[in-house]
Amino acid sequence: MAKDLLVTVADSKTLEQVKALFASAYLEGCWQGDFMLLTDYIASDQREWFESRGILVTVKPLIYSKKEWVKKHLTDEYGPIYIHRFHLFTKEFKKWDLILYLDADIIIKGSLEAFTKISLVAGVKDDMLNRLKFQLKKKPMQIDDRKFADLKKSYGLYSPAINSGVIAFRTELIRKDSFDQLLALTDRFLAISKYPDQLLLNLFFYRKIHYLSHRFNAFFWLFDSSRFAFERAAILHFAGYEIKPWEKRNPYHSLWKTYQHVSEKIDFTKQPTIKKERTVSLFVFQLFYELMILERRVQFFFKEVDRQLGLVGLWLKKRHPKMYLFIKKIKK
Repeated sequence: MAKDLLVTVADSKTLEQVKALFASAYLEGCWQGDFMLLTDYIASDQREWFESRGILVTVKPLIYSKKEWVKKHLTDEYGPIYIHRFHLFTKEFKKWDLILYLDADIIIKGSLEAFTKISLVAGVKDDMLNRLKFQLKKKPMQIDDRKFADLKKSYGLYSPAINSGVIAFRTELIRKDSFDQLLALTDRFLAISKYPDQLLLNLFFYRKIHYLSHRFNAFFWLFDSSRFAFERAAILHFAGYEIKPWEKRNPYHSLWKTYQHVSEKIDFTKQPTIKKERTVSLFVFQLFYELMILERRVQFFFKEVDRQLGLVGLWLKKRHPKMYLFIKKIKK
């Protein structure tokens, strides 16, 4: 058994995604630790595929039924599988020193070694939603004013928030009551959480997170719009992009398909061939990212201004049609 574990969560419908993820992590990420699929159910033939190649399979029951989930989250969006990774915070996972969790909609392009050197817990700040307040549903006070007041009192709403699709932590953080703490956070805040697991993990790791470069969690909008980012990113994450890489319409489908195909031939118990990686300045990459995200925020700002002006125009047209026509003539 290795001292480090790379794990993803998937249900029985998304196992092909796991194969591609693990293949890219092995070949490009040169991951030297164990690989694990954490799921709620897997057929025996599918399980044999993974285990025969040295991938660990752990089956755990859903923490909540679908009915309980809807009652707590106040919507059937997402589902209880999204907090399945909370099982990682139990005693049995302390046999590893470090756990790296990756979402299944990821392709690895560079070394994952940086994650093995973290001190406690590490992740990458979310893009446009990089504050706790942006991890909430719209108008959380109207949804449940008590839960919102509780959150506001206990945590800083403007505290940084990571994207939980890429997160690494030392298992020394796991205590006897860690799983129960996560369930308690779920009871307190799931109803007002926009992204179920993301808000809760940010709260669980509150003020403990070391923030890594966006090279280790590059979103689609970034690497698709820049050759510089694509060539230097270690992790390509298709978060926020509706067309996932396993869909033929996705521009990176052929790349994803390559890893899915080659996964058939990999023995994950063997140490990967360590590749000589190109030198990448994290400072330069992060500076490039900050400039790109600033441009993106400016674009969103002016789109919102246009939208608000459009609403004002509709109001004027309805309530003061003469003034509306007058302003329209001036604009022309």
